[in-house]
Amino acid sequence: MTAPHGRAGPGGTPLQIIRQESWARGSGINAWIWQRITAVALIVLLGGHMWVNHYADLALPADHYLNFLGVQLRVSRIPWLIFNSLLLGASLFHGLNGVRNVIFDYGVSHRGKRAITAALVVLGMSFFAYGSIGRMNFYNLKDTRERAAAVGAQARAEIVTVVELK
Repeated sequence: MTAPHGRAGPGGTPLQIIRQESWARGSGINAWIWQRITAVALIVLLGGHMWVNHYADLALPADHYLNFLGVQLRVSRIPWLIFNSLLLGASLFHGLNGVRNVIFDYGVSHRGKRAITAALVVLGMSFFAYGSIGRMNFYNLKDTRERAAAVGAQARAEIVTVVELK
């Protein structure tokens, strides 16, 4: 209901009141929206991660599917590099933004909110860089497939030797 002077209370029109609210000035509503977007992305990405790691038959030899070399083969491909980067980024943003929101619920000053946000951004970027270095080590390993073939052949030879001894 508008006041007799045409204003919607002490703050002005309803649109002016909304613009004055802290959640509508930018980061608050954007953080809320991105929290929901990353939640949906995490459902899809984690579903894909679980399916590939536990149910998919990726045509890897059975003797090194679940060891380091099998994982190295799987993550050394560019699509997996991109997939894991998206999973890491979405997880970090979703988790650190959740921490930020919990801290803000305790009533932090505007200056404190900016400091906390900056610290969490630096922390998130540091974790993303650290995780990226780890992923790139898998991607940059040379002759991974040749080593896998050699290890697979050696494992098959050992299995044949054990069977022959019986």
